[in-house]
Amino acid sequence: VDFDARTYRDYRKRKGRRRTQIVIHIPFRVLAHNVFHAKVYRQKVTDGPDDKRQDHEKHRAGREFLTDPRNTAQPEEYKVIENIANNSGVNAQDNILRSEGYENALPDGITVLKDLKFKKGNKTYYHTSPNKEDMDRVKKAIYEAQMRADYIIISVHSHEVGGTSKETPAPFLEQFAHECIDSGAHAVIGHGPHLIRPLEIYKGFPIFYSLGDFMLHNESIAKVPEDMYEKYGLNSDATFRDLFKIRSNNYTRGLMTDRRMFESFIPYFEMEDGKLKYLEIMPIELDFEKPRYKNGNPHIETNRNILERLIEMSKPYGTEIITDKNGKGIVKI
Repeated sequence: VDFDARTYRDYRKRKGRRRTQIVIHIPFRVLAHNVFHAKVYRQKVTDGPDDKRQDHEKHRAGREFLTDPRNTAQPEEYKVIENIANNSGVNAQDNILRSEGYENALPDGITVLKDLKFKKGNKTYYHTSPNKEDMDRVKKAIYEAQMRADYIIISVHSHEVGGTSKETPAPFLEQFAHECIDSGAHAVIGHGPHLIRPLEIYKGFPIFYSLGDFMLHNESIAKVPEDMYEKYGLNSDATFRDLFKIRSNNYTRGLMTDRRMFESFIPYFEMEDGKLKYLEIMPIELDFEKPRYKNGNPHIETNRNILERLIEMSKPYGTEIITDKNGKGIVKI
């Protein structure tokens, strides 16, 4: 993953109390690790036969944290889904298994289209929430961390979107972050979508839904799996240039063609007596205009475009950010 968090403690006495200064940054290649030695155990939970939970694996760190999606359809569209399922026969085998007792019967008001479940409701929408068992495990890890650390930072990797914008976090991520803070975490750091997402101050604690990338060398890698070549109709005898050219439709789409993927920020914050006292945002840019072999490296951004984007996308969360004379953002606590 793209994230690393470290703390730099200032042991100077301020009003007789110790203040912790925290700088968050994102190195290019860092394995997921546990901040403050506080392990957050995560377990993959899906319905596939190879993904069933194994007792001996439940305490492995760095596993996937899965969500429980909920699809709701208004009555007319719910009926259409039922008709498609019945007429196509896509659910035939599962229906037989249910009739024989090998699968649980569907509750009233629930229909399925193979792996998608739909609940009849007043409107049609897609909603996600954290898997309860996984969420409980994270809360337990936070509880355990409280006896080992002064401050607890949660790192979460998530690409999922809310609505149709890549900059909008999925509902489950918002709920996850809030429950982490409610359980005793002091900050939540999101990463994954390669661009910045809103900043929220929740109950006095920061939630960064995504910091973006500190470095972006997406097309400067040494090797890729064989199945990635196969995905684009090639094999590993092809060059990387051939592969990336096809994937990007002759370099007209993808991460490396979107300026937002080359914009990020470094947050600096201070906490005292378990409370957030100061939060500063320093925008950085990764040289979008430079050739592939030169771009992707960070430097401080001198114009205010990145900060202005963060300010606007964070407004729905009630976050207030003021730009100082040096182009940094000062967050109102």
